[in-house]
Amino acid sequence: MFSKLLFYFSKPKRLAWFNFITLLVGILVNAMMQIYCIPTNWAGIVLIFSFTAVILYPIAFYHKKVLSLFSFVNGISFIIFVYCIIFLEHINLLGILLPLIYLPHILAIQLIWNHLIKPKTKNIRLFFIIGIAVSISVFGLFGYQYKEAINHIEQLKMSNYSTLEKTFMTEKILGMHFIYHTRFCEYDGWRPPIHDPGLVIGLWLNQRTDPLENISLENRIQLYKKFYPNKKIKQDCSCAWQYSKNYHTDKLWINK
Repeated sequence: MFSKLLFYFSKPKRLAWFNFITLLVGILVNAMMQIYCIPTNWAGIVLIFSFTAVILYPIAFYHKKVLSLFSFVNGISFIIFVYCIIFLEHINLLGILLPLIYLPHILAIQLIWNHLIKPKTKNIRLFFIIGIAVSISVFGLFGYQYKEAINHIEQLKMSNYSTLEKTFMTEKILGMHFIYHTRFCEYDGWRPPIHDPGLVIGLWLNQRTDPLENISLENRIQLYKKFYPNKKIKQDCSCAWQYSKNYHTDKLWINK
């Protein structure tokens, strides 16, 4: 049975359609249920390029002019799927009961097979590895930025919360738990609607340290408003359809 499926999807157009349907199902499930929520703008752009490459690469293998580009982007795509798997944490163990959980696993294995184990040319393997290396380098940058942001927030505390050196990552840290979510949680209730992988990776590479963990969520919101007065506290969209009403009617937003 398994060998028959492999043979069936060995045809480029069939594999392209399989990847398209798989990604579409994943996007729809994410819109319905609170899993990865809404990506930030930069992450959304990366996902568009990534998903496009994953869908079209079986066909692109027959067009040498774009082969290297697609292989490079799929190296990034592979890291994205690995990120999705790690983000799910213990939920990965429920894949036997909920097969949809294994969508990123299936796509990651497929990319490894077609780009590293059984590539049609050496260039496919080379540019795939380069894409992976670039992604890991960016991860390291996020980790460094988060560490620097921790220092900036420690200085904020020393100034009695009066001055802050504002950076990309300090904004993310101040907005944690009400704008940006940082891990999957299966318990009832709304999730912060925005997902920034840079913030999550920064957390992972800094032992999940939240430099503001000892202040209340209400005080965190006040700090965010103080230093980022032109940014929204409550977003127009919830994380997903699930618990959407809870998010928009939460008392936390009253007078905010």
